[in-house]
Amino acid sequence: MRIWYFGSYPEWYPRNSVIRKGLRIAGAEVIELNVPAQKLLRMPRLFLKALLKRTPDVIIVPECDLESFPSAFVIARALGAVLVYDAFYSRWDALVNDEMEVSRGSAKARLTRMLEGFTVKNADLVLADTNAHADYIADIYRVPRDKFETVYIGADDELFYPMPESKEKTFIVHYNGFYHRLQGAPAIIEAAHLLRNEPDIRFEMIGKRASASFKDVIAKMEELKPENITFVDTLPISEMPSRMAKAGVCLGIFGKTGFGERVFPNKGFQTLAMRIALITRESKGSKEIGVAGRDFLTVPAEDARALADAILFLKNNPEKRRGIAEAGWNLYKERFAPGPIGRSLLARLEKVLSEREKQ
Repeated sequence: MRIWYFGSYPEWYPRNSVIRKGLRIAGAEVIELNVPAQKLLRMPRLFLKALLKRTPDVIIVPECDLESFPSAFVIARALGAVLVYDAFYSRWDALVNDEMEVSRGSAKARLTRMLEGFTVKNADLVLADTNAHADYIADIYRVPRDKFETVYIGADDELFYPMPESKEKTFIVHYNGFYHRLQGAPAIIEAAHLLRNEPDIRFEMIGKRASASFKDVIAKMEELKPENITFVDTLPISEMPSRMAKAGVCLGIFGKTGFGERVFPNKGFQTLAMRIALITRESKGSKEIGVAGRDFLTVPAEDARALADAILFLKNNPEKRRGIAEAGWNLYKERFAPGPIGRSLLARLEKVLSEREKQ
């Protein structure tokens, strides 16, 4: 099967890098047609690239790239290719309900919803990162649920893999990511404050502070003034595994948002892949991935006391911590490495192609 990966996407980003790698492992030919969003005349450049490539069986528009979909739609219909859109999650929902960047009635919100609706209705197959997100997108746009395929985010096993257990005396609690509302960073800061009398526990928080929600982090820091947190600015993804490997436990997301209820984050899969114990929030998304208490620990959203207790439990019970890490790693290898992700998606693509040929 020949697949065009068509649009604008950062090649390092885990969502599309795992899908591309997984499809290649499964035996598909993946041809990348990637023009960065900021490039002048991006659409004509994409069309020109397409003219120079061999005809595809499938065109995949990468995660959330609504802007490239109309071009892909025209080309797919002209070539008779199956058109796949990786919704990942709802951009409209993230814009309006999670980050609350704009109001529902704003021009930007209306345009995003209109374009997202057009896209999911006109794609032959829509990808989502969890069943919960697929249910949500199908519902808000009234699209048949069987049009969706759940493709979990996973993690790249060449980048994220088990490393020797840290010998540091300090028990490091590691967080990396943005500071959007779904991350629930203020709850992490409050948990650090609750653990202030545990001298050998330190928190490391790595991430870009550009989000408007970082003001909530600053406010919580000014209120509690915890001295056991170190903030580090964004690092290249290639440097993240070595930082995570020093941790006794890694943190997922804790925000009490609809988005947070439906997702299981990048860093969660990466933690499983590195055989490190993970704590994240209870959610529909986490229940799809594994069993809480066996594969990872979960706590109620934004419950700093429960988070602090879970961290202390894992610190004081190293054998239990290692057991959870081992179970999470086995789960990752079975379901969330690029190979199983790619094979599952390719099987669905083959089914869609077969059904089209019968029509």
